[in-house]
Amino acid sequence: KKYWPAPALFSCAIFSNNKILQYANIETFIVVRNTTPLFVAILDFFVMGKSLPSKRSLGCFGLIILGAILYAVAEKGLELRSVTWAGIYLLVICTEMVFVKHIFNSVKMTVWGRMLYTNLLSIPVQPLFIVGTMEYAEYPNLILTVQALVFIGLSCLGAFGISLAGTGFRACVSATTFTLVGVVNKVLTIAVNYVMWSNHTNVFGLGALMLCLAGSTLYKPAAKRESGSFSDRMFLSINGSCGGVCSKNQLQGEEGAPAPASDKIKYKEVALTEKEVDDSADDVENAKK
Repeated sequence: KKYWPAPALFSCAIFSNNKILQYANIETFIVVRNTTPLFVAILDFFVMGKSLPSKRSLGCFGLIILGAILYAVAEKGLELRSVTWAGIYLLVICTEMVFVKHIFNSVKMTVWGRMLYTNLLSIPVQPLFIVGTMEYAEYPNLILTVQALVFIGLSCLGAFGISLAGTGFRACVSATTFTLVGVVNKVLTIAVNYVMWSNHTNVFGLGALMLCLAGSTLYKPAAKRESGSFSDRMFLSINGSCGGVCSKNQLQGEEGAPAPASDKIKYKEVALTEKEVDDSADDVENAKK
């Protein structure tokens, strides 16, 4: 029961990923993927107990945002459906990056076990997308040749390797680090795209894309939030303004990690209240005597 969100988010990420590639070029997908560290860092702060981004990281965020804006200017012909699927993918992948890390830490499995369960449990989810987007209407027009079947088989074999390596690597690093490594790997994808295909961005768009990649590469993931630090005080302030919702829903990013400072403060408040009750009881006994 604890593991089922992992294959569900995995399926949503794959489907929205393919939809972006269906309606836009590879560079557009990479720019969208480059923006994920911004949102993952925010979720890491509120959910995984990480510190606020450093000045260096904020500067990298500025590069990523600037590159994304310049790329949008270069790609004036983006379709509404490609932008829609890009937004869906961004929402899904950021949620998946953070919460799947928590699930992997909560449900102990081997790398093979995680990969097997994630892929098998995601199979029943895929038909829901096919029906929901009415893709089944295109099936009568499909022509499967021997060459097409060979490429499908090679794609499945490559996906197996990616899933095995990705599952093992995700369990060893933080959510933001996993995101950044995936972003950097897209550099090779850009090179292959320029060699094999003609559907790619112009030189201005490529420069904007490289600016995004530079910001992602220089970004330094935040460390665990320490008690009494500025990040911890900021979290407590935000937590107090939202009625304690953040601390109640906060997940532990690492097994055995210390409780957030907000929980320690609550415990201290409860202990102080009990001490006051004991002192009051002693006063009553002395009065009786």
